[in-house]
Amino acid sequence: MLNMFRKKKGFTLIELMVVVAILAILAIIAIPRILEALDNARDSEVRANAASIANAMSRYYIENPDTGYPAPSTVGAVVGLTNNDLIDYLQEEGYLDLRGSEENIDITRYKGGGDDFLFEYTHNEITVTIGPEEITYSDQ
Repeated sequence: MLNMFRKKKGFTLIELMVVVAILAILAIIAIPRILEALDNARDSEVRANAASIANAMSRYYIENPDTGYPAPSTVGAVVGLTNNDLIDYLQEEGYLDLRGSEENIDITRYKGGGDDFLFEYTHNEITVTIGPEEITYSDQ
């Protein structure tokens, strides 16, 4: 008779299993969407940085009509760029501000000087090629 008047404490096993099942269903729905949002954010970062670099190169060209685009020797590299010399140079000269993402950029090729340049780098496993007239992207 005393058991009938005793208050229940805690949850039953079935109630806990229902809650776990609901959480599992929510996780199955949410995790792919979160991963997709992260991929979209990385792609947006790549495109924004590429546009910033292209704009910085254009600004440099406009402000230095006698020399044109920066040549590798201008930025301190004798035979081509290493250790992101061009990115550092453009930031030091005030043409570019990547706000901390420059360590994710790995320059693979740069030819420049005069009226033409070709700048290629990888960022978040996407190869970006920037020229005076276009920017192209390709997944690795």
